[in-house]
Amino acid sequence: MLYLSHVENKSHSDGEFPIDYYHLDSQHPEYRMKLHWHLEYELIRVLNGKLTLYADGTPFLMEAGDICFLHDGVLHEAVPESCEYECIDFDITFLQRALPDELVTELIRKKQLVNTRLPADSPEISKQMDALSAALNSYTDGSVYLAVGALFSLFGLIRRNSLFHPAPEKNDNLRRGFRQIKKVLRFIEEHYTEKLTLEQMSREVGMSPKYFCRFFKSITHRTPIDYLNDYRIEAACALLRQDENSLTTVAYNCGFNDYSYFIKQFRKYKGITPHKYLHSLSPLE
Repeated sequence: MLYLSHVENKSHSDGEFPIDYYHLDSQHPEYRMKLHWHLEYELIRVLNGKLTLYADGTPFLMEAGDICFLHDGVLHEAVPESCEYECIDFDITFLQRALPDELVTELIRKKQLVNTRLPADSPEISKQMDALSAALNSYTDGSVYLAVGALFSLFGLIRRNSLFHPAPEKNDNLRRGFRQIKKVLRFIEEHYTEKLTLEQMSREVGMSPKYFCRFFKSITHRTPIDYLNDYRIEAACALLRQDENSLTTVAYNCGFNDYSYFIKQFRKYKGITPHKYLHSLSPLE
């Protein structure tokens, strides 16, 4: 994942292998998945604990064993609750090139959509997810073939069990709303180090500040200022992990002109002070 970026427009693969794997626990810097979208498709499975996944504004409460499938371009974030989970990103055009199929073609064209929830109580699907995860975590000879084979088998089960549906027509207002949210997120990413106001963010999408607050919260489930401060704190954590900046420098470089306010916000989002966070980092980070 491209840390702190709202849009992952890089390829997750190395040009030869079309699948990438991430295991996330409380020690991972992206444990709480920020609101973003990317060009690849994604499988998310909870290994233990609970996770709330938001996909295009719709919440999905996930527990151990639950699997969600996300299409490219879906605006999503995840809030973990004492859990471990895994994310598998893949280039679906690889499947199309390797085995031309009507379903894959219609998925790419957004004529059909795989169900967001895959049946976790299906032994066959769980078996293929286990095989895919094991292969992606292996560096032995043949692991690449096993991973690709498991992904093909998973799509075979999706097709055989009709775990897909016609794509609903999105009304123009909804489509425009997601475009505007993505525009604001890019704006925050590009200007979070500066002094940003609610008026500036709302002006970016041509809304009044009051309407913009309601609009932003309806999709992200938080206010624009809350989201901005959270983003700045995550950026601060990324700088602190580089072990080459003072706390004061980090605060100012992340858009906080008041150091005491920075400490207050850091404690709010991380539960500890920046000083304690700095000393909690392992030598390897």
